[in-house]
Amino acid sequence: MKLPAEFLQLPLQFDAERLQAEIDAVPHEAWRPHPQGFRDNDALLLVTTGGGQNDDLAGAMAPTPALAACPYLQQVMEAFATVIGRSRLMRIGGAAEASPHFDQNYYWHQRMRVHVPIRTSPGVRFHCGDRDVHMQPGECWVFDTWKVHRVTNPSAEPRVHLVCDTVGSGPFWDLLAGARNPFADDGGSFRPRAVPFLPERRPKLHFERSNRPAVMSPWEQESLLANLFDDLVASGAPRETSRQLQARMERFRFQWRGLWARFGPTAEGRPAYARALDTLSRDLDAFEGQLSFPNGADVAAMIRVVIVDSGLAEEVAPATAAGPARPEASPGAGSAAPVRPRVRLGRTVVIAAAPRSGSTLLFECLARCPETVSIGGESHGVIEGIEALNPAARGFESNALAAADARPALVDALRSRFADAVVRHEGMERLQAIDAPRLLEKTPKNALRLPFLKQVFPGMQLVYLVRRPRENISSIIDAWGSGRFVTYPELPGWQGPPWSLLLIPGWRDLPVDDVAMMAARQWQVAHEAILDALDGGAFADAVPVVYESLIEQPEATLSALCDRLGLTPPPFDGQLPLSRHTLDRPAPDKWKRNAEALERVLPLVEPTRARIEGWLARR
Repeated sequence: MKLPAEFLQLPLQFDAERLQAEIDAVPHEAWRPHPQGFRDNDALLLVTTGGGQNDDLAGAMAPTPALAACPYLQQVMEAFATVIGRSRLMRIGGAAEASPHFDQNYYWHQRMRVHVPIRTSPGVRFHCGDRDVHMQPGECWVFDTWKVHRVTNPSAEPRVHLVCDTVGSGPFWDLLAGARNPFADDGGSFRPRAVPFLPERRPKLHFERSNRPAVMSPWEQESLLANLFDDLVASGAPRETSRQLQARMERFRFQWRGLWARFGPTAEGRPAYARALDTLSRDLDAFEGQLSFPNGADVAAMIRVVIVDSGLAEEVAPATAAGPARPEASPGAGSAAPVRPRVRLGRTVVIAAAPRSGSTLLFECLARCPETVSIGGESHGVIEGIEALNPAARGFESNALAAADARPALVDALRSRFADAVVRHEGMERLQAIDAPRLLEKTPKNALRLPFLKQVFPGMQLVYLVRRPRENISSIIDAWGSGRFVTYPELPGWQGPPWSLLLIPGWRDLPVDDVAMMAARQWQVAHEAILDALDGGAFADAVPVVYESLIEQPEATLSALCDRLGLTPPPFDGQLPLSRHTLDRPAPDKWKRNAEALERVLPLVEPTRARIEGWLARR
């Protein structure tokens, strides 16, 4: 949740020694790795969905056995005087950190995160935006989770905080009214109230039961969008593009309001709601990379996370003649979770290419095959909408993801997000009419993620699209100059033009005033990563496609490709369409406008070009 200051200290003071004694009594095996995968970070689950061992953010919350064994922790939570959401003890090991990130999930947009330091050292710093503080043991803090934040622990000892999410309450807001801004003079009036441990007290805690609507109401939707657009205005984003996006969203809001008036949250309206969200998702494609919030988040991607992905909850299976359906419970959960619609996808087809290689054109051609389905566009929001997979959670190192990043919980979450997006775009009626529909995926950042995607989609088939480096790198240069493909407009530590296209390893070493060099390195790094994955043997059946062949002999090239993929060739009327991301009409000599820069950088990528040619020759 956004706050009026980066940090606010609530007027409560707890007994840190008593809290330390309680957590020291917890068995070591009760701690589990941090859900976002931060190195030397782990967590002890206190309040979760159904009280189980999970990191879910939807469903009735309940205490875990670990919380039941900590009576003072319960009294600390009771002192917040609010409804308790997901809560954990978060431990950061010595000489470790929680990497820079911001909280994106729908769950956190209207929730505050309360921190109570239990074990800490003087050198531990909590950073939020441009500010940082040291939180003393036993204090109580909230902070602006919408800003990029991180924690550094330079000491040899671990840092442990109680971390509790809450929507707030009347009494909690009274506490907040008496909070201290550490960067403002309060005249010495701040006097925290001591909350000692009372052995005889049996706390009464209230836990969230409702945190994800079956259908988002127009009023919640408008509240969320108002917060987002307030932040967009503060970012100084291009006015005309902002105006166009807000106009599109206003039309969507009125459409949603009309659907709500007609159907309310009933199952009868689900197809109409799903169509509205699918249309909005496709409309947002035009705004991808065009606008960003002050924290660096892409505006279109964030609207997808908060509005599109959260507008319609998973559908619960209907009751049968034998009685009500028994929803599948999360592992270890004490309460049932909704059953996901059964989407049985066949083998996934992933197009791997450097940016500006013509992958959108190829994707749009293959999307016309009767067996293929897709999410309707690129998967930036689907993948990076999972906090652990967002570059912000990894110190903005790059878009690369390795096989080791594919932890089971993340794989399950990502498969679910893809399945949900496919259902929204294609509709269940079409999906059920296709035998083993083939998921078609194309996102240039995936050039750096192939080993990871192989774990997510074990049977995936790779299509390797290659374009001549001269024309390809020239197109990347043009993309940087257009301003239409900005992905990280305020990349921390980058002093060059707003970062466009994929974020490559080693970007910090690039010259900030040489766009041609940036473009050449993006082309080279993308192809080297793809070739490394191919040489690793995991993609023995990868199918090459040469862009120039697709342009010059489209019908024959597509027919041969579909034969290799086991697809029915798409209908062809003799002419390829312009792809949605085309900057200007194709022409064989467009590269000449960048001829001088290309002459300088092409020798640098010659080893990669030769490696590509060698691989193609072997195929």
